[in-house]
Amino acid sequence: MAKVKIQGNASGTGVLTVTAPNTSTDRTITLPDSTGTLATTADTFNPDAAVTINESGADVDFRVESDTDTHALFLQGSDGSIGVGISTPVGDSAKTVHLANNVGIGFGNGANSRPAFQIRSTDGSKLGFICGDGSATEDIAMSTAGVLAVPNGIELGSGTDFTAANTLDDFEYGTWTPQNSSGTAYSLNGVARYVKVGNLVTFACDINQLTSGYSVFGLPFNADSTSAGSVAFGYTSYGAGVMAYVTTPAKFNIHQLDGNSIGANNHRFILTGKYITTQ
Repeated sequence: MAKVKIQGNASGTGVLTVTAPNTSTDRTITLPDSTGTLATTADTFNPDAAVTINESGADVDFRVESDTDTHALFLQGSDGSIGVGISTPVGDSAKTVHLANNVGIGFGNGANSRPAFQIRSTDGSKLGFICGDGSATEDIAMSTAGVLAVPNGIELGSGTDFTAANTLDDFEYGTWTPQNSSGTAYSLNGVARYVKVGNLVTFACDINQLTSGYSVFGLPFNADSTSAGSVAFGYTSYGAGVMAYVTTPAKFNIHQLDGNSIGANNHRFILTGKYITTQ
């Protein structure tokens, strides 16, 4: 049987008094199987006082669990990095606050159980910015390659009123297929390309020969029926300069600058031009 030994201090003169509580129930004090010092009420936690954890600066971690996450909050003792929802926060060489996937930072009071703005990474492939308290879709996203996507556009006007008239919401660079009136693709030298910035489309093509009249169909976007002056300039292999005007929905008609009609179907036509689209 283990024994309990109470030993006095040879240098002290105080009296140690063990007082029983006012109870009719038997109580048991069980000591741990280790050596230690009992704390007094003066050693208890004071919520109104300053609190220092790991004052000695030991290389130890601090971790807080939630009901579903073992590392809801994690301080890595080796470098001072903080993880939220992640057990191994990492950085390039400095202290880092590292958030796991689907752990976001919120700003503003918001509504519908959401902050007004959020920043988070859903799957680690991109960083998303979610604006407003409606749909949780990403309004701005940046890939790990540094490419920024802004589906709703960038305001180029005053910068404060967010009006549609001042919003640049589209940029595209691609290819298109010049066709005749029957929908047959013309033979090309190289590739017909276009650039779309907002509602302005710039196109270029190098057609080997016109095989059916003077109209070219297949423009990448329909032209705005109310826009005027949508023209293209170029030349032909038989030396005549040409002008083309874009008509709706997605074609342009070619005319010679000297006033003569296009009569040579078997000649090369090189054109570049711009037009306005509502798409």
